[in-house]
Amino acid sequence: MKYREECLFYAARFEYTDEPLRQRNACFELIGSLSNRCFGIPPPSSLGLKFFSGREEQFIKYFGTPLEGPVCLRLDEFKGRKIQSWSLRNLRILELIKAHCLVQLWDDSDLRELCTVEARKLQRIPNSIGRLQGLKCINISHCKALEDLPEQFCNLQSLEWLKLSDCSRLSSLPSRLGHLINLRHLDLEGCRKLQTLPDSFKQLRHLQHLNLQDCWELTLRSDMLESIGNLEYLNFERCFKVEQLPNQITHQVCLRELNVRGTRIREVPSDIGELRKLEVLEIGSRFLASLPYSLGNLSSLTRLTLGYCEMLNCLPDFLGPLNMLTWISIEHTSVSTISIS
Repeated sequence: MKYREECLFYAARFEYTDEPLRQRNACFELIGSLSNRCFGIPPPSSLGLKFFSGREEQFIKYFGTPLEGPVCLRLDEFKGRKIQSWSLRNLRILELIKAHCLVQLWDDSDLRELCTVEARKLQRIPNSIGRLQGLKCINISHCKALEDLPEQFCNLQSLEWLKLSDCSRLSSLPSRLGHLINLRHLDLEGCRKLQTLPDSFKQLRHLQHLNLQDCWELTLRSDMLESIGNLEYLNFERCFKVEQLPNQITHQVCLRELNVRGTRIREVPSDIGELRKLEVLEIGSRFLASLPYSLGNLSSLTRLTLGYCEMLNCLPDFLGPLNMLTWISIEHTSVSTISIS
């Protein structure tokens, strides 16, 4: 992301030395990251700090409530129950790591990236989050008390990256999820109580990365990919209730990795060979008894995993010129011979 790249640029311009802090004040406008060793005295507010990473008490001690705060703020082991209304006019990236006591989020009209990791007590996202029209990235992971998202969440039409992994109590998504028209990356791994994807899901036309691993209760609509055609990564691993792949899965001509291990699928689409860019195919279903001949048309395939397809006793007679294939696994299958031209 542009803002993160800017922060990394500022960090790259700074090299820590042992010369006295007062002799380096003039250089701080270019600093992106300050070593903890630099905090011998409070940095003057006029230094134009771009990035701060440290503990909450350090930030409050040295900066108080600055009118012109950093662009990127990362607080490790955040201990508060809510985020104070700091007047951080320039803040674009907010990261709260191990925020175990956090129960209430604070929002800022210019925020571009929000990261809250291991906020185990966070139960709800405020409706006001819908006002953050510039928000491009949200990472709310390991929030084990979070049960749903407000409908206003779907007003974030600039959002490109959404990660809700290991939100193990999340049982549903907003009905207007498809209004996130710029969403490219969606990670729902470990959302074990999630039962369905909303009808509007198929409107996510620009979606490229979809991770549904360990969504144990999830059932899929057959038309969920109806208007989606740019997927590059699709993971259904250990979606125990998935019995059939979506109808349009072979229309994902950009798909590079497909994982359906630990599902209950009974067949692989006969036209799977249309996925000419597919590099990794992982299948694992004890209900799968055969594979289509078109499997041999996957000319870009480098890895084929068929482990735990217990009913599978043979591969297609002709697997085609799989020139790129470097790995094949038939562990816990009944396959006894492999014939590859």
